[in-house]
Amino acid sequence: MERIVISMWAIIGFICVGSTFAGKLTLIPNHAYAKIGESVDISCECDEDRLDFYMESQVVITHEKADRSEEELTSNSLLSATHPDKYGLAMLPKDVGKGKKFKLTIKNVAGSDGGKYHCLLKTRTGVAERKTIEFTILRDLSSINLKVGEQSISEVSPVEIDFLEGDYEVTCEAAGSNPAPVLEVYIGDSKKDLGIITTIKDSSHTYSAYKGAIKKVIHLAGKYNMKNIRCKASVPSSGFEAREAGFKLKIIPLTPTINCKNVSAMLNDRETRMSCTIAAKQEITCNNTLWENSNNGQMYYPGKRAADKNIVECKSLNRTTILSELVIYQVKKDAFQTTFQVSFQYHSGKHRHPVHLTQKPGSGAAGVTAVTSLIFLLAAIVTNINQW
Repeated sequence: MERIVISMWAIIGFICVGSTFAGKLTLIPNHAYAKIGESVDISCECDEDRLDFYMESQVVITHEKADRSEEELTSNSLLSATHPDKYGLAMLPKDVGKGKKFKLTIKNVAGSDGGKYHCLLKTRTGVAERKTIEFTILRDLSSINLKVGEQSISEVSPVEIDFLEGDYEVTCEAAGSNPAPVLEVYIGDSKKDLGIITTIKDSSHTYSAYKGAIKKVIHLAGKYNMKNIRCKASVPSSGFEAREAGFKLKIIPLTPTINCKNVSAMLNDRETRMSCTIAAKQEITCNNTLWENSNNGQMYYPGKRAADKNIVECKSLNRTTILSELVIYQVKKDAFQTTFQVSFQYHSGKHRHPVHLTQKPGSGAAGVTAVTSLIFLLAAIVTNINQW
């Protein structure tokens, strides 16, 4: 009896039958992956285990071609593959529960092996059930690129690239992989959220491949100075090493450094100088500086004497530093109640710094009275000398 059962298995091949056909098949895994040259297993499980159920129906595994036609990979009469040098077949007990597992092994995976595989439960009246699995031929990335503003790079480089502090479009893209790449952008150790990855078919390859990109405007602030910005691309479920492209950011701040000192003077002092040193990260000139009287709105420009005879003198100390001075021709009383400020235009912003003029002790009315008394004293001395 046992020999008869064995003969029946050999003759029937991939067969699954039951009084109710729906819901009997399961494909494992849900999605298969393999690299060129590897082998991969696709299993179709049938819930039925009784021999009399395997008399009227068949489990057939097919491969859907690019033209949508299907090639049967199993022989209807024997438990064997249609191309045994390419495919291996085995009928095994299910891992869990009763039933049979029909395992298809695709040997030495080639590019043409990718696509959809179907497990069909066929009866005398037609296909009672169909389950489909996608088999992806894993492809490594062919390219990666990081673009920040107008600067673009396709590898990790130690180079430092200058950027003025501001907003820049950052694009991380990679191509040539299957499945589509997963993309990430880092500045230093911090991952930046650039939103959803846009994925399209990569038509530059003869095989199925994809390219992806993420882009977003990022504000490059001073806190990112001398930090690495990186585009990282990986191919999921592949085992391929992730690839990166990046460089070091050198952020040039748009805020200059302005250092000024308040000045003391006496009433009616002449040529009183109020000085400010202005420094930036890029070359600057005196053409972008002026002084203002915040009380009356009077503007003072380099080399041009104003109505009150005040004038701005400016000179370059080095390529990135200037010295700007407001020279007050004669100190009037209202100058002590005025806030003067130097103003410097740098890129898209105007930067100001206030300077105050304070009155020295002994100046003002008390000083005038002292001078008057001294004059009368000298006059008296001269009179006494003449009388003597």
